[in-house]
Amino acid sequence: MIRHIELRDTTCRFPYCAREAVRTAKDHVIPYSRGGPTDTGQMIALCRHHHRLKTLAGYTPRLVEPGVVHWRGPYGFEHLVTPDGTRSLGRSTNVHVASMSA
Repeated sequence: MIRHIELRDTTCRFPYCAREAVRTAKDHVIPYSRGGPTDTGQMIALCRHHHRLKTLAGYTPRLVEPGVVHWRGPYGFEHLVTPDGTRSLGRSTNVHVASMSA
């Protein structure tokens, strides 16, 4: 299973990351703790840094198809990551960003 993900993804599936998939963790898109199955259809290669961003900083992946991931960042910016690279999709208009004024 691990080798299948490495061959399919080739690199970390986070936008613009070029770390080789063989040097990444294989991560559940739907967390295992929330019922995400451990299979190649819902797992992606993520380097340690980007795994932390996904887990702790509000970056949300959605698997479009195996190896193709739609990412939404905490401020609404969206990217599509495919085996051919990353495409910026711009900023979602339905995002509320809290004001930082004191």
